[in-house]
Amino acid sequence: MSFLCINGDILPDTSPVISIYNRSFNFGDGLVEEMRTRGDIILFLDDHWNYLRKAMTLLKMNFERLPPKSDFEFSVRRLLHRNKLLKSSCLKLIIVRKNGITQKDISDEIEYYITVQPLENAIFTISDKGLFVGIYTDIPKFITPFSCIKTTSNMQTVLSLIKVREKGINDVIFLNTDGNLVEATCSNLFVVQEDGTIFTTPLSDGCVDSVMRKKIIEIAKENKMNIIDTQSLGPKTLYNPTAEILLTNSIDGIQWVMGYRDKRYYNRMAKKLTELLNRKAGLLNL
Repeated sequence: MSFLCINGDILPDTSPVISIYNRSFNFGDGLVEEMRTRGDIILFLDDHWNYLRKAMTLLKMNFERLPPKSDFEFSVRRLLHRNKLLKSSCLKLIIVRKNGITQKDISDEIEYYITVQPLENAIFTISDKGLFVGIYTDIPKFITPFSCIKTTSNMQTVLSLIKVREKGINDVIFLNTDGNLVEATCSNLFVVQEDGTIFTTPLSDGCVDSVMRKKIIEIAKENKMNIIDTQSLGPKTLYNPTAEILLTNSIDGIQWVMGYRDKRYYNRMAKKLTELLNRKAGLLNL
């Protein structure tokens, strides 16, 4: 039996979790964030907490209704120990506005749910086999004040993942309404040129302002790498002089792309950044 956390209470995952009136279930009125744990420690928790504050403010959710960070950490530790997940795990936090029978029933109260799943590797790793990707053209990503956060209302990602399955590839990269590259289905996008310059799509083009995106930018700057996060990237960026394409998120760390159409890429920068990321997270010292 596995366990989950509902508003601080640890319950079996067979317990009733949500009401039929749950606002995320009915209206997509919810926020989702994934974090990686090692032992019973949440990696980069301060950064995730700052992201949650920003995201909840954008969604007009009362951040003060969340438990204090120390209480949240305690609940996570209890949950991890109860599930005997003390190697490495993926933690998912979902925050929703309290139930309302109609869409107009908007409460200042919130509810939150935490689930955990085991991860195979205790540190961030690079796979020997890279990903094959395509560009998703069916639905462009609209640039709105909410583009930078992850909500439970995300039909574009659902449909794009169905396209991934149909095409027999590993992932797709979204375009925005201006025709620029944005991000992959669950990851931010980084492009490495042959001269070592690293580009990532700007927030102004609609990508998620994720914790891992911030960490990769920090790591690059700390190690005197030339990184640019303010320049739009068109689809032609995926061809020469691009040497590497990296997809990043808080759970997988850095994934490298092997191919897009007839173009093939390397993974030297991916390996280097992964080692630096493990050091940044303190994983090589545990």
